[in-house]
Amino acid sequence: MNEIDGALIERSKYLRDVILRLDSDYSDLPEGTLYRCIRNGKQYFYYRGHDRFAKPRYIRQSEAGLIRGLAQRKYVDDLREACEAEAGAIDSYLAELPAVRAEELYDKTEEDVREMIDPVVDNDVRFALRWERENYTPRLKVSLPDGIETERGEWVRSKSECMIANMLYKNKIPYVYEKPLKFGDFMFKPDFTILDVRRRRELILEHLGKMGDPDYADVAVFKLNIFARAGYFAGDRLLISMETANKPLDIQATEKMVLHALGR
Repeated sequence: MNEIDGALIERSKYLRDVILRLDSDYSDLPEGTLYRCIRNGKQYFYYRGHDRFAKPRYIRQSEAGLIRGLAQRKYVDDLREACEAEAGAIDSYLAELPAVRAEELYDKTEEDVREMIDPVVDNDVRFALRWERENYTPRLKVSLPDGIETERGEWVRSKSECMIANMLYKNKIPYVYEKPLKFGDFMFKPDFTILDVRRRRELILEHLGKMGDPDYADVAVFKLNIFARAGYFAGDRLLISMETANKPLDIQATEKMVLHALGR
């Protein structure tokens, strides 16, 4: 199931739940059709029951509850109709989808033929492997002699970055440490570039480890503004973890943030 299918299934379920709620919570609304007219600048209300040939009855001002109930009834009926129409269209679309999707075709090809084919469309696994192959350059001890080794066998600059790298590795999230990114005249090496496999996009995870230092905080704000100008917005394509000398990294909170951004 791809992301679009999953979103449509969730949407259909949500619409069905709305219909059930309408049946449960609004079953005692008055039946009938509300009519409104304006005469000499004044508003008048009428309603008609199930007999569409009957003459509409005038609703007195003292029957304000009836007016509200009939207005709510009209809204509920229209909402039910809209939900049923949309849910039905989604279900029809899902039912008409082919058994084999574009991303699955290569893997369903016979193995001896597959070896002669260059797949045009990657499935998630191949896409992630190709991305890591094209982007991953491990930082080794020789390049970071004062660093810390991660579970993946590369070296990072701090204990907190090691915790983040191990968290990504544990969750099988493709990432590259300090992948260079050029934004206009500025060249940065964000701490972690993460691959959002389902959406086929890169996210940045920047760890701000000395936010108690005013000079460091000034530089951090500058970097975050540059990221935003380049289209990496906090909470969307830019994820931020922070700590100070007195408040260390909360790796559980960081993990929840990353998984939420990836839709897990």
